[in-house]
Amino acid sequence: MGPHYANFRAITEDLLVHQALRIAGKATSPQPLSACCAIRPKPLHGSRAKQVFSSQAGATGRCMDALTELLSAHDKTE
Repeated sequence: MGPHYANFRAITEDLLVHQALRIAGKATSPQPLSACCAIRPKPLHGSRAKQVFSSQAGATGRCMDALTELLSAHDKTE
C-alpha cells in the first residue's frame, strides 16, 4: 500500500500492527506499477488481514444493540 492513507488511518494502522500490510513509497518501491502488481503478497499477510477484519466484524449489530439499550433506558426515564 502507498504511504497516503489518511482516510483509512484506523484500519491501516491496525493491519500494520498485526503485520498484515506493508507500506511502500517511492524510496522503497522504485519499480513500475506493472512490476509491483506481479509481486505476490506473502500468505501470512492475507491470513493476518483476514483475522483483523474478522475481529472487527459485527460492528453494525453492536451499534444497533447499544442504540436499542440507550433508547430503552430513555423510554424508562420518561
